[in-house]
Amino acid sequence: MTTAFDVLIQKCAQGLAGTKVLAVQTSSANSTAKNTIIVSALNDTRAEASLARFEDTWVRTIDGTAEAIRKVMSFAPNTPTNSATLTVAPPLANNHNINVNVELHTFIHPTTLKADCINKALRTMRHVSYYPLGLLTNPDMEDATITTVWLEEGSDAPANTEETTVVWRGKKSLKATSAGANQYAYQAANVIGGKAMYVFGFGATDAAATAGQLIAYDGTNSAPIDTWDFDDLDWQEIGGRISTPATCKSLQVQLNVVTANVGCYFDDVQCYYEDQREFLLPTWITNEAQIGHVYYLPEGSAGPDEGRMAEETQLRYLDTPRIRGSSGRFRIEFRGASIGRPLYLECLRPYAELSADADTTTADKDTVVEGALHFAYTLKGKDHKTAAKEHGQKWVAMRNEPDFGVRWANAYR
Repeated sequence: MTTAFDVLIQKCAQGLAGTKVLAVQTSSANSTAKNTIIVSALNDTRAEASLARFEDTWVRTIDGTAEAIRKVMSFAPNTPTNSATLTVAPPLANNHNINVNVELHTFIHPTTLKADCINKALRTMRHVSYYPLGLLTNPDMEDATITTVWLEEGSDAPANTEETTVVWRGKKSLKATSAGANQYAYQAANVIGGKAMYVFGFGATDAAATAGQLIAYDGTNSAPIDTWDFDDLDWQEIGGRISTPATCKSLQVQLNVVTANVGCYFDDVQCYYEDQREFLLPTWITNEAQIGHVYYLPEGSAGPDEGRMAEETQLRYLDTPRIRGSSGRFRIEFRGASIGRPLYLECLRPYAELSADADTTTADKDTVVEGALHFAYTLKGKDHKTAAKEHGQKWVAMRNEPDFGVRWANAYR
């Protein structure tokens, strides 16, 4: 189940507002001035219904098609009749329309709430993930660098986009589409020539009987080493064992769109040496407790499914690795003969931060809100220390993360 960013923002706004004001409303009429917003649900003609009720309050709404955050400057009840008007500053770019969401933030600025509370909670929370090991960056297409790490190449270079519906594993894949045939995205890895390597990936297409390819390419000598085709709507494993030429110093892993104007999807693309036993981990692994076991994908397996136990996903245990290095530069080393199959590290991965209102997360909504409230009250200082502590304790209890650190009591070190 996913939750949109704007839902998290609104839940937090209401949690922070308490009974002071109903935090999420809908405008009830078109305004006649760019500095006014009309909301009938706020109408209150009692003597205490004054601007004091909206002291240090910001409005977050939509101005045309863009987000707008404005300070409430005055409150006029029964204006127009049976409604209420908020005067905001600075003025909006357009007159405010009817039936537009209006959020009232009475405790903390919406920008701070988003960046330093909600997103801080997300990046502090972690979920079980299976990370493809190897020499490539962002091999599972999950990071925001998907379109900058996987480069576009060709006269009609494919448009690389993040895909969230057609996914082999995790939450994203790379979709490549080109107006021309045989255009590709690629990533290059520095390699030692004359070595046996494995290159693996998973591919699917938008239309049956159209083709995509995974290509191992000698970037030093500008020559292909091996090519694997796929041509199905369903995900197919592609790749295998290669030998790099003796003079090869750069291995390009190319994601080729064979058929013009047909989307090709790629996921979990990895390459590693046949005799490789040590792997550099991504920088988001900052603590040993995030590192679990090493698994491999048996031939014919359906593959790992994010968030489920390894035994249920047909992964097979390979080893408990030795951990080397320090935060942000961890390496793992494991024993055993080469397995010649896709390799995965079971790990705890931070949830991705959100940006646009429509961005979604699979993190538990109530848990994120508790964490955001904890950080919001913490930011407001000692006068809110009790509330910060209460929400913090509840948040930690709700996170329910597995503790991989427990596994190291008898681990090979």
